[in-house]
Amino acid sequence: MDEGEGFGTWQHCGAIYSNRICGPEYVEAILKVMALLPHAALWTYHTACETWRDDAPLPAFGEFFLRGGTLYAPKDENDYAKVFGRKK
Repeated sequence: MDEGEGFGTWQHCGAIYSNRICGPEYVEAILKVMALLPHAALWTYHTACETWRDDAPLPAFGEFFLRGGTLYAPKDENDYAKVFGRKK
């Protein structure tokens, strides 16, 4: 979307359909691109997760939002910190 929404912010969206990109690199790539946008602080990126596999790190359905360098996720059965957190 390239027009302001009701709260004066903008949103991009995408989806994950493969286990291969479920990881911190995905989040880092989106955050790097968003940081380059004009009015970066007003942008949110919504990702829907639909992996459709029993061995996926996330169950078949999930979602999260990226805004201002932070990942926001609902309290559901997904372990977003495990999937998208940095391994030490």
